[in-house]
Amino acid sequence: MSVLLISACGSGSAVTTTTPPATTTTVLVGELAYAYADGDQLSYQISIEQDISMKADGNEIATASEDFPGTAEIAQTIGGSLFYDVSAGPEQGTHTLNITSELDQLEMTGTVNGEPVDPTGDQLDFASIEPIKATLVIDGQGKVLDAEAGGLDLSQMLGDLGALQDLAGGNLGQHLGPPFPGRSLSLGETWTDEQTVEALEQTVTTKASYTVTGRDEIDGHEVFVIESHATTSAFTLDLGQFLASLFGGFAGTAEDQASQAELEAMLAQLEFRISVDDVNVTGTTWFDPVAGLVRKAEQASDLAMTMDMAVPDEASGELMEMTMVMDMAQRMSAALDTDSA
Repeated sequence: MSVLLISACGSGSAVTTTTPPATTTTVLVGELAYAYADGDQLSYQISIEQDISMKADGNEIATASEDFPGTAEIAQTIGGSLFYDVSAGPEQGTHTLNITSELDQLEMTGTVNGEPVDPTGDQLDFASIEPIKATLVIDGQGKVLDAEAGGLDLSQMLGDLGALQDLAGGNLGQHLGPPFPGRSLSLGETWTDEQTVEALEQTVTTKASYTVTGRDEIDGHEVFVIESHATTSAFTLDLGQFLASLFGGFAGTAEDQASQAELEAMLAQLEFRISVDDVNVTGTTWFDPVAGLVRKAEQASDLAMTMDMAVPDEASGELMEMTMVMDMAQRMSAALDTDSA
């Protein structure tokens, strides 16, 4: 599961400056902006640490399945490289970031259904992080204007549901740096970014704040340290109607009225609901104002979600009912390779 702060491709984004520096002497930072250039190639060393607790329960059909997840307590660290290939964007002042990754390091401990975890087993699909292949279009302030992943236009999938891709933070397909307000900043100043996404008749809001807290030095480069905090409001996505229309395509193949009535009754019981509690993501970014890029970034988040599902079993055709509860604490760090910029 690539569990994934909501990307800025959603509508309703507004950036405002809210808190002036609470100091007697104002230290001017200036206007921060990204200075990507056509042909730039950047690479970051990536580490993602996850602590996952999962418990599933279900009816007899569900628990008898070989794929039934049961219970799991997993701690894993995933490492590798993240690559940015930069090209000119579709409009003046924008850039296209083609983002790929190589995740070749895995350490995992824990148990699945009381047994020691097997890092090579397919029982851990729920805990997997797939290699990234994403394309972002951003402006000079770092606002994401468009996003694709795996060739799919995320802004067109299930309305704006695709914009939920970055929910838990640490998604490697998101832009590492914060969106800037497009004006001069001072040390200690805070600005905010609020995004609203409409998905399956649900309104999901993410409120983020960013503060320039100080200066630092990385590999001889002076950087500004930016602390961030984002909260995504709790929400529930009901995918039942989507599944009913999908399975409903088989209704016309029923051979008689009795079997068709049975199928329609089953479709009425279809359920696929995902409920997510408030998600809080904290982060620190080390931004190089001269090079106009992120030299280092860290994020930490906690995600608690529940999935309720009732779908036809492929073998018997009877309803398979399952509830899965998962909690995940995640920490992500990224460091720019010294020979990359």
